[in-house]
Amino acid sequence: MTQGQTIVVVSSLATQAAVTLLLGALVCALHRGSHIEAFRWWGRAWLAQAASLVSIALGFAFVHAPSLVGLLLGVRGAMCLVGGGACLLAAAMKREALVHRRLWAGLMAYGLWQLGAMLHAVGVVLGWWSVEGLVVLVAGDLVLEAVLGAVLVASLLSVARAQADEGIAGARKAEGALRAQENRSRRLIENVSDVIATVDSGGVFRYASPSVQRVLGYEPARYVGMRDEQLLHPDDLSATQAAFAEAFEAPERVHRVVARCRHRDGSFRTLESVLNRLPLGEGPVELVVTSRDISERRTLEQKLAEVQRLDGLGRLAGGVAHDFNNLLTVIVGAVSSAKAGLAVGHPLNDELDEIAQASTRATALTRQLLAFARQQRVDQPRVLDLNHLVEGLAKMLRRLIGESIELVGPGRGHPALVRADPGQLEQVIVNLAVNARDAMPSGGRLTLELVDCRLEEPELPPGDYVDLTVRDTGTGIAEHLKDHLFEPFFTTKALGKGTGLGLATSYAIVRQHGGCLFFENAERGGTRFHVVLPRAEEGLEPATVRPPEAESGQGEVILLVEDDGPVRTTAARVLRGHGYQVLEAANGEEALPLALESPGPELVLTDLVMPRLGGLALARRLKGSRPELKVAFTTGYSEQEELGQVRREDLLAKPFEPTQLLVFVWDKLRSPPS
Repeated sequence: MTQGQTIVVVSSLATQAAVTLLLGALVCALHRGSHIEAFRWWGRAWLAQAASLVSIALGFAFVHAPSLVGLLLGVRGAMCLVGGGACLLAAAMKREALVHRRLWAGLMAYGLWQLGAMLHAVGVVLGWWSVEGLVVLVAGDLVLEAVLGAVLVASLLSVARAQADEGIAGARKAEGALRAQENRSRRLIENVSDVIATVDSGGVFRYASPSVQRVLGYEPARYVGMRDEQLLHPDDLSATQAAFAEAFEAPERVHRVVARCRHRDGSFRTLESVLNRLPLGEGPVELVVTSRDISERRTLEQKLAEVQRLDGLGRLAGGVAHDFNNLLTVIVGAVSSAKAGLAVGHPLNDELDEIAQASTRATALTRQLLAFARQQRVDQPRVLDLNHLVEGLAKMLRRLIGESIELVGPGRGHPALVRADPGQLEQVIVNLAVNARDAMPSGGRLTLELVDCRLEEPELPPGDYVDLTVRDTGTGIAEHLKDHLFEPFFTTKALGKGTGLGLATSYAIVRQHGGCLFFENAERGGTRFHVVLPRAEEGLEPATVRPPEAESGQGEVILLVEDDGPVRTTAARVLRGHGYQVLEAANGEEALPLALESPGPELVLTDLVMPRLGGLALARRLKGSRPELKVAFTTGYSEQEELGQVRREDLLAKPFEPTQLLVFVWDKLRSPPS
């Protein structure tokens, strides 16, 4: 083989190999779905194919060796088989990916043409066609290659445009989704109940969500640009600024701060805020401040704390009153016994009277403590006419308020009936009168009025009520004092002039009677206190009349059970001094064998609360053995649950005077067993 023939053979083989590789790359590009890349590989394959045909034509023209031409055609036929098969395979596998129908048809046609070129080469080698016709065939091959290439180029350009349109549509869809997400985020921020704001390192607010107008009354545009010292309460400013600074310095932590912020109307709202620093980027560094209005929650927390404080004070007051009642019982009993042993006109009678009066005032004080603690029971409720009650107090009230104050009574003609303890209602009226007197240091008028009314208030069940109004012409009640007026130990009087228990006690007593106590400033000055009590439907109850001998016994046996030694000794001395036989026990366990002896006592008088075995437990055990035995109770203080298990007529409240003790025992001995 000559040098020229060798060059022709090598170049033809090289170009055919290049065609095969390029067609393989075309198939791979189509398999990945990249039509633009397939177009590039197609162009390269077509150029290599043209070079292959040119090499064959040159070999025929210049070498004119039929055997060599046959060899080249054979190689070309093999390569065309590979290339045509690859194109047909690509068209079959990626028909769905080839979105343009002309591109798929072009690949199919090109694959078939390649197979036809292979058959043409085989025919020349086998002598079916003349070698001289090869030039015409080669020229036709190039023309058809160019036509098919143009079709494929147009198809690929169409696909490229479709992909570009698809990309543009995808970009627009992504842009629309992003815009929708932004709108959604904006709506969330605009409708969230919390205030979302940003503040820079200088304390200037740079953004505020629309909710700032609902919470603080500012329009967002006005809020932006305000400084922290303009919004924060002076007492909370330094702590909040320190929290801001710490949040700027430590962005990895979540910072919280509670501060009072000024409302547009001048009031303050308590806000709980969470601080987060924005990620570093363009522009100044800012904090995101997410704030929630907790003013109502704080108010409820303060009320709960106040209730808990008052409950603690009530328990303390009840405990003090319990011990004090025992002391007063001894003092009152000792004074009564001492006076009974002195002749009329004895010089010690005056001192004993002073002690008795002090004991009476101390008894009233313990009643106030128990009423405040809500441990005082309505001991003797009965239907009474408030007209008669006020008239009976008129003389004492005039002496109490002084000559510079005019007292005007109710003066109504028809009765104002309520079911109440008269002693406790007298205490309420006296407390209100004293309060009115102190509000009129230069004199004035104190008016008591009675009005029937029908209420449908949330605090009271609907029904008929009697409104006792105590009205003065004093200075009125300052606005900042109204929320504290019924608090125990709250007083505006000088030290030593008041205990702060008067109104708190009155409020507790009225509530225990099923009513309410409220106040209002009068339009022309002064204050009106309203004592509203349920109206009684039944008539007046006749007073109990006892014979003179009710204070003396006939030798009846009384078992006295009391854990306080002085109280037990005093009560036993009074009973023995008036004709009773008395057995004494310090607790329920000591009383059991004495009560079960034959013949045993006719009445067991026991303290309600005692160590080891209390009065209720003792009564249950005695009733199990002696159902006919009469049991009564005394108490200075007890829990409401225990009082609820005792009938009112079976209970004698401490402190009691000797006469009260004797009448109570006389009544119980003549009543049926409970």
